[in-house]
Amino acid sequence: MAKILVTGGLGFIGSNLAHDCQTVNYQLKVVVKRTRRYVDQVIVIDDGSCDNTADVARVAGALVISHEKNLGKGAAMKTGAQNAKGDVIIFLDGDGQHDPGDIPKIIAPILQNKAALVIGSRCLPKSKVSVSPFTRRFSNKVASFIISMTISFLLPLGQLSLIA
Repeated sequence: MAKILVTGGLGFIGSNLAHDCQTVNYQLKVVVKRTRRYVDQVIVIDDGSCDNTADVARVAGALVISHEKNLGKGAAMKTGAQNAKGDVIIFLDGDGQHDPGDIPKIIAPILQNKAALVIGSRCLPKSKVSVSPFTRRFSNKVASFIISMTISFLLPLGQLSLIA
């Protein structure tokens, strides 16, 4: 079963953020290179960035697909999924906030046919990532509630076979 990563590249608009761009591009390069150890294909979606995100990702070994303008994370994920070749797709941000070394652990339940979907969360007790500030936690809870209500309405929980 092929393992694939789809990651969204991050870019900044404006030259006054040159230091931030260098930091993000360094992180993207590290993420792509580390991820290539665990997957067959790395796709970076350059979502309308004005910096050299696409070049950095390409040099690091990723297939780069660029949007002409910023279409948002959902569109980037959709583009990545449509262009991925394989059986397992992993979405991972390109800014280094997630450890590519966790990929084998994340996909193991899928490869063992114990789950059809695995979702990681930095809010679980065993998470190695620190929980974000109150305002972000609050907005995430509100968004999660809205998404849960929408999904429950569109697809009742009784219709789901496996949730991980």
